[in-house]
This record gives sequence, structure tokens and C-alpha cells, in this order.
Amino acid sequence: MSNLQVLFKEPIYLVDDILPEQHTQLHNTCMQISKKYDNYADKWNPGTSFVSISEGIQPHKDERFDDVTKTMFNHSLKFMDELGFSIHQKNKLFVTRSWFNISYQQDYLERHVHPQTLFSAVYYVETALEDQLLFVRNAYEMMDRPTDMNEWSETVRYFDCLPKRLLIFKGNIMHGVNKQIGGIRNVIVYNFAIKNS
Repeated sequence: MSNLQVLFKEPIYLVDDILPEQHTQLHNTCMQISKKYDNYADKWNPGTSFVSISEGIQPHKDERFDDVTKTMFNHSLKFMDELGFSIHQKNKLFVTRSWFNISYQQDYLERHVHPQTLFSAVYYVETALEDQLLFVRNAYEMMDRPTDMNEWSETVRYFDCLPKRLLIFKGNIMHGVNKQIGGIRNVIVYNFAIKNS
């Protein structure tokens, strides 16, 4: 019998086959929007070909993404149920910002967190070859690690990025995406918080 106990659990909410009927239209809408910005450059996202929020485009404020907004919101409420949030807290949930990313071969997403965000909800419209979302625990760990890593000692975890997959995770979890091998990645992201009043 092991003496090891769980100190904290870190949840990831995952659902597949989300919005199958709207999938193609969503991809086309994102691509049409991104094509309007030929000379796109964003100092905050140097590894990504297009990030809609840099051009003032937020899906939760755009009726073309109404189904996505409703879906993101409903699943975030379900996630809150699983974590033990109250009805009062759920009633104060709101979208702080939203965007979509378009990326191609050699693009990447630097490791980062989303400050002042309760949850980030990520919907994969289109994914590239071998796409994976990386989560990092304790990015500043400098001590020796075990030779045989296991569930107790792992510090990184990958989740496959599959079309029509929704992932929701806490905003303070460090995450990123390594350089793409090829293809195209189209991902829609919503950040959520709870109103103070």
C-alpha cells in the first residue's frame, strides 16, 4: 500500500463532437475574416499567423458565432457544477474576451497563462498534423527529476487537439502549443470570469 496521497486535483473538461453541423461554416467564417488582413502582424502573438482579437474581432460579440458562444457558456456552467460552484456564482459568469487563432506550418503558441480568468474554453475547428495542447505544472522547477516519470512526478501533459473538441481549463494553468509540423489550425477561445457585484 502506498503512502502517497493526492494533494490537489487539476481538472480539465473535455467534450468531443461539439457543433458538428456548424463545423464547416465556422471554419469558412474564420478564414474569410482572416483573409481581410493581408499584412497582419502582432507583437503579442509572434508565432501565430492570425489572432482575431488583434483586429478588434471578438466572437462573443459577433452574431456569426452565436452558436459557439452559447455552447462555450453552457459547457462552462457544467464545468462549474462539477467543481462545486454555487448557483449564485454561476449566475455571475461572463465572457471577458474571445478570439480565434489561425496558424500554419512552423507557427506556435508560447507558454502562457490567462490572468484574471476563471476558465479558458478552447474549441478546435480545424487542427494540424499531430496538434497537441501542452500544459505545464511548475514551469520554474529547476531540481532533478526522477528517471522514471510517473503520474506523481510528471510536470507536463499533452492533450490531442482534434476537430470539434472542446477543452475547458483554469486560466492560471500554463499552456502552449509547439511548432506545427504542417496543415492549418483554427481554434476559437473564450475567457470567462465571475462578476464582482
